[in-house]
Amino acid sequence: MKLTTLLGPGLLLGTALGLAACVGGSGGTLAGIGGTGITATGTITGFGSIFVNGVEFETGTADIVVDDNSAGEGALQLGMVVTVTGTLDDNGTTGTASAVEYDDEVQGPVLDVPVDPTGDGLELRFTVLDTTVLADRVATVFDDGVTFETLAQGDYIEVSGFADQAGVIHATRIEGEGTFVPGSSVVEIKGTASNVVGSNFDLGSYSVDASAADLSDVAGGVIVAGNAYEVKGTLVGTDITATAVKDNDDLHDEDVDKASIEGFITDYVDDGNFSVAGQAVDASSATLEPTSLVLANGVEVEVEGPIVSGILQATKVQGEGGDVELAATVQSVSPLAGTVTLQYFTGTVSVHIDSQTSLRDDTGEIEPYTLADVTAGHFLEIEGLVDDSGNIVAREVRRHDLDDDVLQGPKDSCDGTSIVLFGVSFSLVNGTTSFEDENEDDTAYADAAAFCDDVNARNPIVQIKDEVTPDGIADAAEVED
Repeated sequence: MKLTTLLGPGLLLGTALGLAACVGGSGGTLAGIGGTGITATGTITGFGSIFVNGVEFETGTADIVVDDNSAGEGALQLGMVVTVTGTLDDNGTTGTASAVEYDDEVQGPVLDVPVDPTGDGLELRFTVLDTTVLADRVATVFDDGVTFETLAQGDYIEVSGFADQAGVIHATRIEGEGTFVPGSSVVEIKGTASNVVGSNFDLGSYSVDASAADLSDVAGGVIVAGNAYEVKGTLVGTDITATAVKDNDDLHDEDVDKASIEGFITDYVDDGNFSVAGQAVDASSATLEPTSLVLANGVEVEVEGPIVSGILQATKVQGEGGDVELAATVQSVSPLAGTVTLQYFTGTVSVHIDSQTSLRDDTGEIEPYTLADVTAGHFLEIEGLVDDSGNIVAREVRRHDLDDDVLQGPKDSCDGTSIVLFGVSFSLVNGTTSFEDENEDDTAYADAAAFCDDVNARNPIVQIKDEVTPDGIADAAEVED
């Protein structure tokens, strides 16, 4: 399944012209290309040509490189983390790419049985080579024969995504590569070299023989212990015969007028000293969106600003991850307002779609899937955040087969008999509702009253699940991390 979604960007502008430009497939008429130079690193969230970090980039004349090979526009897929260089038009929402580069994070067989770390059926954790990968049922795009439900030990996959402080890759795209054949199938791995003897070295638990490899992208053509490298080759056991080795350095070496980089905050010292996707950032004078955003290791953000002497001087830091999750049937859609309203048993919740929202139809019925395709009766799973105006803004929207209703976010109230989130009430019936704390301990609360006492005291994020067929009674009430 290729090109399975199309972003409905710019819909919050509330104009028919904006809607036509966004969902018509061509992306509309772009402004002149004499704008500001830009480098953008982020996930492809839609096509028309491509949308990266909320900007629609025309790619018709771009130099496109996918896994070190020259490629056409058709090789660019939803969920790929790419770096785009080009120009940004004066409107700030369109631009022209001169180059687009994609490089996966890891490729190889799944070494262990994927497990659900939270027990809520929304995540999978597994290992590819030495790399721990975390997949999300809503946020991760699965393609070419692998799905969230069927991913298994031994599957041969390619993973794109972002690394957190612990080196865990939060997958934005997982693509099947067929059947893994030891000594023949290509693997790709990134890591720090150790035990270097000539052109032989170790990357984690793997031994690399680079004696016949292309080292033209290694500084001086010499492997140095302690340096980070990306290795491509074939694998037998824990031995990799490399065909190519290159420096793994994502930093921008030159000053850039405007950069936009998506990823997880790492190496946080303070707001003026941290990294995102390997790029040093100073956000001490940045505007935070939402204003309640707290910068710290593990927070997913998009940072914008010029790069000066190797440091991105952020003018804006926008939160990308969110604590809000919704799953329910669509009641109504307003394309011009850019909103989708979900129906719960006792009420409705409206969600805003903006230029950074990704949409996909996991049922495979509608390809691509746009806001214009969303209709009453579709069952959607949504992840997002609450902005400064109190609106829920979607980051990921997936159409799915009918499943349990889910609502996650801060509580409005909890009185020992019921809980209200975003204006929707759920009954808490002792003996019917299962209560869990953030450690998945289902014995932490004696009853609904104890659960509400804790929730009211700490005001944590809460997830409510109302199983099919929904009846307004919470089948599960859980405190989230």
